Amino acid sequence: MRQLRDEAPVYYNARRDLWVISRYADVQQCLRDHERLVNKFGNDIDGTHDTYGVGMLVCQDPPHHTVLRDAIRRCFGGREIMAMEAGMRETARRLVDDFKRSGSGDVIESIALPLAFDVALRLVGVPTSDAPFFTGHLLRAMERTVGKLGVPGDAAVANAESEERIAEVVQARREAIAAGADPDTPDAISQILLAVQDGTVADIETVGISHLVLSAATDAPAALLSNCLAMLDRYPSLQTELHEHPEKIAGFIEEVLRFDSPGQNLSRQTVAEVEVAGVTIPRDARVMLLLASGNRDERVFDSPDVFDIEREFTQDNKILAFGEGIHSCMGAPIARMAARVLLETMLDGTEYRVVGSPERWIKQMVRGFSYLPMEVVTGPDEKLTGAIDHHASKMTLTPQGTLVETRVVVAAKDLVSEGVVALTLEPADGLPLPEWTAGAHVDLVPDRSVMRQYSLCGDVHDRTKYRLGILREAGGRGGSLFVHDELAVGEELTVRGPRNNFELEPSPTYLFMAGGIGITPILPMIAAAEAAGAEWQLVYGGRTKASMAFLDELAVHGDKVRLVPQDTDGHLPLAELLGEAKDDTAIYVCGPAPLLDAVEAASAHWPEGALHLERFAAKTMTAPKRPGPFEVELAQTGVTLTVDDDTTVLEAVEGAGVQVLSSCREGTCGTCETPVLEGTPDHRDSVLGERAQKRGDCMMICVSRSCTDKLVLDL
Repeated sequence: MRQLRDEAPVYYNARRDLWVISRYADVQQCLRDHERLVNKFGNDIDGTHDTYGVGMLVCQDPPHHTVLRDAIRRCFGGREIMAMEAGMRETARRLVDDFKRSGSGDVIESIALPLAFDVALRLVGVPTSDAPFFTGHLLRAMERTVGKLGVPGDAAVANAESEERIAEVVQARREAIAAGADPDTPDAISQILLAVQDGTVADIETVGISHLVLSAATDAPAALLSNCLAMLDRYPSLQTELHEHPEKIAGFIEEVLRFDSPGQNLSRQTVAEVEVAGVTIPRDARVMLLLASGNRDERVFDSPDVFDIEREFTQDNKILAFGEGIHSCMGAPIARMAARVLLETMLDGTEYRVVGSPERWIKQMVRGFSYLPMEVVTGPDEKLTGAIDHHASKMTLTPQGTLVETRVVVAAKDLVSEGVVALTLEPADGLPLPEWTAGAHVDLVPDRSVMRQYSLCGDVHDRTKYRLGILREAGGRGGSLFVHDELAVGEELTVRGPRNNFELEPSPTYLFMAGGIGITPILPMIAAAEAAGAEWQLVYGGRTKASMAFLDELAVHGDKVRLVPQDTDGHLPLAELLGEAKDDTAIYVCGPAPLLDAVEAASAHWPEGALHLERFAAKTMTAPKRPGPFEVELAQTGVTLTVDDDTTVLEAVEGAGVQVLSSCREGTCGTCETPVLEGTPDHRDSVLGERAQKRGDCMMICVSRSCTDKLVLDL
């Protein structure tokens, strides 16, 4: 998103016919301009609003939007919200106590969703005994397909079934009022029925409004709760700090809202021309406002990629997580209160950590966790033992974040060409494997051999197994020889990751090139390009046709695939392929170093950013751009180190007692990627692309050095 903010803050995606706004000031301008940027088509682009009944508030504009909002305003009044706290705290205490007794579990299922639904159901006026029904339906309604817009069929069915149940509750409330019950209670259904009685709201709108309030009061608050808990795992020292200084909890919540915003984006429709950052957006245009990008805008927030609970917020840098203007989220105070109450309850000296493989919601508007396994590490006075098998899966903490380690079983080992085997790995615990995207790789960590990195080359949507293609390298470090000669079906080992330094960026056209085993990351990219409807061509070279893996799979694509065996056809025809630069084509290439070097040279005249490479071997090191020692300050500890000519940054950091996860130590795997807060790195790795290197906001500290006298790293 930083690249969008820097290079195309008002970006038009022709394929989606969508304008994308990414800078804080521009997003804020659009949120406030409700006369020219309207909500009539809903505030998302995936069609969620089409699956709700009549009266969906977020599909309305003034004057009727004002009428509907006024109908439920009392539910969100300060007095009513304050009155919720006692019951909220009682529920939180019960949920947390139960979780502590169990020792471990999914905090989304055990705490976040039950707390959010207890509050939301009372707010709407639905019996709390319906919580299991609506929880299941919310999770179904949140399901989305990665890379595709639109609401899957079961999600639409879940919304329809929810509205049927809400209609029953509305009818029951009508009957209770007719029998003499107080009609003016502060729940949403009662307030909506009063508005129907007054003639300001149509009877047909009651279910749609009630459903919207229930959904908005659960998905975003639950996402905020989950993001808060995940952040406590990412920065575990904060658990003690917030326990000892509970007055800092409010600041922690605000920084979570900014740093890992549950509200990712909102959409609008223009009804007149709008000028944003000097660009004119035409009438009848769909506009996406990237709230999360605005919350990380370096023009507004100092060190925006640093998580800082002491950060100060004013009118000039208000968090955009809940929107702004007449369409801002009415339930924002409730979400903040729920987060505060939960953290005050959990952080009593007890420590928690994430284990297993967390899963994110896919829904494009909301960012949170659908599954977040945690365990109680210590209570205030004792050591507690969780029920999760730590050998089966665990999270490895790093200064940069977390990497998942998962125990897997070798389910199949197939020879797919001369010198290449395909490993099929399945989870040892039977749980879904961590999700991944095309271009990702994992660390393969056998119990009795060296760790090596291999690209994932299976189906990104199949969470039941991973597939790796592994070339036998007689002159390697031994990892591939172990896989080929010793690793057996049924044997257990560990995979770490996935991690992706070779992301497939959206493009109308792709030119894929692969040499030898470099075909592995390209296979899922081809599937992604096909799914997106993009044009593509693959040119695949190898020593001989017999040595080229996965040819049967590629054969189904016909003349989109061009095979170039070296023994019969020579090298890839780079002059033919790259002679004419094309503005609409992205080049993705993976293979041996000579091929990559040749492609870099042959595509030098192409537009900046068109070429994307993944190297399996380190680049030949040249002399540093700035010879001599330099200083490295570790921002989180305040320690300043001197890095000599014969020492790497990684070695200096490790020598200071700071643990950084690393693997290859030659700049090829990306494991040691570290955020750079100040200074200019001398990039010497094979991971970061040209644009990422120019941004200078991260570096691979195993090989990269400094162009300036001092670097400040987020360690």
